[in-house]
Amino acid sequence: WLALDAPDRVAGLVLASTPTRGRALHTGGWRRAVDFARCMVRPARAAEACLAVRVLSERFVATHPAAIADIRARASMRPASHRGLLTLLAAAATHDVDGHLDAIRADVLVIAGADDVLLPVAEQQRLAGRLGRSCFVVIPDAGHDVSAEVPDAVAALVAAHALPA
Repeated sequence: WLALDAPDRVAGLVLASTPTRGRALHTGGWRRAVDFARCMVRPARAAEACLAVRVLSERFVATHPAAIADIRARASMRPASHRGLLTLLAAAATHDVDGHLDAIRADVLVIAGADDVLLPVAEQQRLAGRLGRSCFVVIPDAGHDVSAEVPDAVAALVAAHALPA
């Protein structure tokens, strides 16, 4: 929103796993909706941890048990309330900047995880295509939370975008 509200103050922008509209989020059908609902009926401490893991790729969850345990532990340390989590989910669902993208004048890096379960890669590519000065990168074997699954790759992309050679 800062890039939209004050475009002269933003020279570079990185958007990772970002839809233009909440409607673009793909829940994965009934199975994923039921998974999210199951998370929300848990106590707040467990609900946030459950949601944090649900956005990761199945491959990452299966191959990084220590990282999953760490994510769950961190999410449990200072959990949001159920009301806070529902507010966050509602904000994501109603988010809509689709009609305002022409106001962004910054150089934009759009990063997508190839295995994103919430947001189709095509939607993120569409976003990059609508921005005047953008670069689109798909990270293989990464889900929706690319910074959790491949932090070194994301950091390298961000650094290259922020400090071009």
